[in-house]
Amino acid sequence: MRHIGVIIIAAIAVSHDAMSQSFSPPTRDTQSFEKGEKEGKQRSKAFFVFDPKSKAKTIDFFFVPPAKKIFYDGRNNVFLFPPLYPEDRYFTRLDHSPVFIKNPKSELLSVYKIGRYLLSVSAAYEIFSAAAHERGIFMLARDRNGNFVHLGPQHFALYSENGNKIDAQIITNPKKGISILIDRSGSMDGFDDDVVSAIKEFGKLPVVRNLCGLYEFSSSVRVVQRPMKVQCRIVLDKYRLATAGGGTALFEAMEKSYRDGMTRENISVVLIVSDGRPSDSPGPSLKRFSERIPTFVLWVGNHVQDYISEYSTSHAIANSGVHGVLKDFFNSIAFSVHSHQVLIIKN
Repeated sequence: MRHIGVIIIAAIAVSHDAMSQSFSPPTRDTQSFEKGEKEGKQRSKAFFVFDPKSKAKTIDFFFVPPAKKIFYDGRNNVFLFPPLYPEDRYFTRLDHSPVFIKNPKSELLSVYKIGRYLLSVSAAYEIFSAAAHERGIFMLARDRNGNFVHLGPQHFALYSENGNKIDAQIITNPKKGISILIDRSGSMDGFDDDVVSAIKEFGKLPVVRNLCGLYEFSSSVRVVQRPMKVQCRIVLDKYRLATAGGGTALFEAMEKSYRDGMTRENISVVLIVSDGRPSDSPGPSLKRFSERIPTFVLWVGNHVQDYISEYSTSHAIANSGVHGVLKDFFNSIAFSVHSHQVLIIKN
């Protein structure tokens, strides 16, 4: 089983020619989240083979969705559920399909360039988040109504840049790792109850296969739990806040969590909960790490800017109602991480 690693500082397959291409609209997946977690791996089959019973599965929520969008990406975009790998930063949609992507039945298709791969998808769906890893692709799709879905191999095809079709394996429910970085500088003292309550609630979400790392930072960094070792519910249930005091060594905490969570085939996401400007300076490797590992930050208190905008994927601000925003912050990222599919190239 492959692993997805997520740091919270807080399918493809292919096939023969696209003959008889056709696509079925997605419908609601009635399976529970817990059952969906057990689906495991699917071996890819030929793409674009008509199957009227085949439907992309709409991904069920395992919590009450947030009431408003809180994630800002620095490009005037606001999200309810943030993309781990946003368009134009990790992938692009092509204006025209390459000539080797044939479509004899005139089915509407969209083609995306993701690293060194080209992904052809039924126009009934769009790629919301995607990135290439060393052996394939991470991706999250949604339908025309904005519902997030898990695509099957009949909904898309994968190619190399020179037009060769690629055989791959779909992993819909891989294990995931989440690392949470909590600010324990002196000014965070007033937010202790909100932070503890939100973390405990997050630990009770039915994302039972997630593995959590946990870090605290003030004038120095304390590693509570390194990532990819222990289930989130165990890590977070045992967590007790250290006494607030000292500075804000945020950049040091980021680099430590990046290095601990860096793996060849994992999704790694960083989520930060902090209330102020870092008191330390970034190291020379931080920018490179942040380009590989999506980073999300929630600023609590009286703030109007993202102090680490050079490194963050998106950020949220909680000027009031901190507990509610913290809860939405954790839940939204957990949903986004859970929903990504992993595509592993076979050869």
